Amino acid sequence: MTIVREVPICSSCLQIFSSPTEPSSPPSGYCLHPSFANVHHHSIASLKQAVEDRCPFCIAVAAALPPEPISLSPDKNATSFNITEHENNFRIGIFTNVNDSNRPMFFNAVQVEGGQGNHDTELKGLDLCHRWISDCLRSENPEYHNSCRNHRTRSQTTLRRPSRLIRLRRERDSAQLSYTVLQYPPGQELSPKPLYATVSHLDWTDNRSVTGEFGLENVHSWTSTSQLPTCLHQAARIAFGTGVEYLWTPKLCANHTEDPITTAHIFAGGAFNIAAMACVNSSDPLLFPKELSRIPIVRPQWAPEQALAIYRSESFQNSVSDSPLWDSALFHQGTLLSPATLYCGKDQLWWQCYHGRGALCSEALAITGSHCRSVDNQEGILGQLKLNMPYAREYYKSYANFDPRPPVPFPGAGSSNPADFRGFESAQKCLAAMWTQIITTYSTIGTRTLEERAAVVDGIAECVPLLATPGAADIFGSLSYAYGCWSADLVEQLAWHFVCDDVENRRTLPYRNNTRDRFPTWSWLSLPGKVNFEFPISTHPGIISTNMLPDENFLSPVAKARFSTAEECSAIGVVTAGSVRACGSLIPARVEVLIAEPDPAVLQLEGLGRGYVKWDCRDELDRALGRREASGNNTYRAWPIYVHYYKDREILGARGVLLRRIEKDQCQIFVRCGWFEHQGPAGGDESQVFDKMVDFRQGKAVSEEEFIII
Repeated sequence: MTIVREVPICSSCLQIFSSPTEPSSPPSGYCLHPSFANVHHHSIASLKQAVEDRCPFCIAVAAALPPEPISLSPDKNATSFNITEHENNFRIGIFTNVNDSNRPMFFNAVQVEGGQGNHDTELKGLDLCHRWISDCLRSENPEYHNSCRNHRTRSQTTLRRPSRLIRLRRERDSAQLSYTVLQYPPGQELSPKPLYATVSHLDWTDNRSVTGEFGLENVHSWTSTSQLPTCLHQAARIAFGTGVEYLWTPKLCANHTEDPITTAHIFAGGAFNIAAMACVNSSDPLLFPKELSRIPIVRPQWAPEQALAIYRSESFQNSVSDSPLWDSALFHQGTLLSPATLYCGKDQLWWQCYHGRGALCSEALAITGSHCRSVDNQEGILGQLKLNMPYAREYYKSYANFDPRPPVPFPGAGSSNPADFRGFESAQKCLAAMWTQIITTYSTIGTRTLEERAAVVDGIAECVPLLATPGAADIFGSLSYAYGCWSADLVEQLAWHFVCDDVENRRTLPYRNNTRDRFPTWSWLSLPGKVNFEFPISTHPGIISTNMLPDENFLSPVAKARFSTAEECSAIGVVTAGSVRACGSLIPARVEVLIAEPDPAVLQLEGLGRGYVKWDCRDELDRALGRREASGNNTYRAWPIYVHYYKDREILGARGVLLRRIEKDQCQIFVRCGWFEHQGPAGGDESQVFDKMVDFRQGKAVSEEEFIII
């Protein structure tokens, strides 16, 4: 067995690949069990020594060990392994046999395609970049990259265009690439409309000469691209090598931070986006040729001509989310709205686009670094991995195109194809699933102000209908958008809760302060920080999903909500940014202060019993704690959005929004306080409350109660 990369793989892990016999496919019904596994590490001490020696496999395994004390039976090994083959891919399972847990950790072993080519010393992997991008831009197969082409075609007629572009050309009889800056007045565009690539990067502050306008303000003559920051110089070479002669960076717009809606249009209208994931400083390259790849590559004894990359699925996601660029709001615009993105990390090249029938993603990844050596012992890039959709963000990307109709006619389908909403029952449900997933991801980043956070996501929302196919665009004509939510299935977009940070074992909540005049309390935009959604699965009511997926049966809401009209907002008589009209059951609730318990404030729900609250903000929690006594029945109401009855256990479960009443006149007006959960016996009064909520879901007006949330 040969180690292709110079990584400190321990002797216990080396033996996984030392057998001359290729692993076999598991038989039908096979269940991986530690009793069928082979010896890995005999003791915990051996495993810890491998961790100190930086073995990448053992580091991952040790990170999943239970906390001390750790016990190990005398007749067991600390860890054991099993390797199986399926369709030329291998799966490695390493068991930790401590504390009688037998917990497995799985690794994928995937063959690396040959990719060694004519690489220069400045940018490793340039030929792979050109191959991926050229195939996406000019694929000759009519079934491939149709959604990519549809996206680019629609963007040419519906989106705003950049007012400044970097134009590229190669000097005659020279390999040198030059650039100039084109600028045209607002409302006037170049004709024909040029195909341009966009670049996502940090706002560099290490070099004054490249901050602000990158020194491009007065560039009208042709200048060598070597005068640009290293990142842009290399991005220019990538774009020009694929036939794209124009480049755009947010720094070309003087007000790119103040006008994220325009930047959203420009990102969506580009041919592809280049994400400089590793460029912390302006002098940093797109790829670091001396960086040691985190993904080990080996040549197994059973097939020494093959190169296998060993990785966990999380490694792809981490390479993006661990980048400093991840916390850039414009990065999310660029990667979500662009039809394709080339991620340039320290040790990985990663290409993502809408490939194939429909708008699903095809992804390719390459391992880079000077420590990689090919068969001919040349340093450089090994090539791309044979894999598809390496991690779960394919829905996040694919929904953005909102291309619900198959772009390729199927044989015998006739002139019109039936709508395909990726497994969802309607376009509205598909939009709600897409949008809640975008919110969950986008809310993890930090922005300077709540207004900036809102403006960036508003730009995404403005582009989504413009990029939709003609059939789907008709659907948006009947929809409206406000404060980070769409009117389609609005009640499910209100099923969010704030995710607290744990600081020294204490949960921290943000302050909403006085944002109510800018953002309504029902909107996730009223709070800084991460939010998650809760979608209970009907077949397993105790299981909650944070994403709506087409292959799951979720509980239907027992509540309704819609945006208030302008006339209705004026009639309220309360200064507010916006309100929603909600319908459903309002359960009187008392907040009990229990200082001695982990949750200092719990609910007593009338007719149901105890419930628990995930508070939105410190303001509302302090208000409840400041009472020092049970609050009155006229203050708080629990508004169930999801209700389920566990027949086998006669248990009633409910979860929804906790509201605080601020008006006691004829019009019931509330602000949102948090997300509540209840689970308890469903007998007596409980069954009456449950019947009331279920009756509303069935459309019986007798249980309908209308109120306003601001």
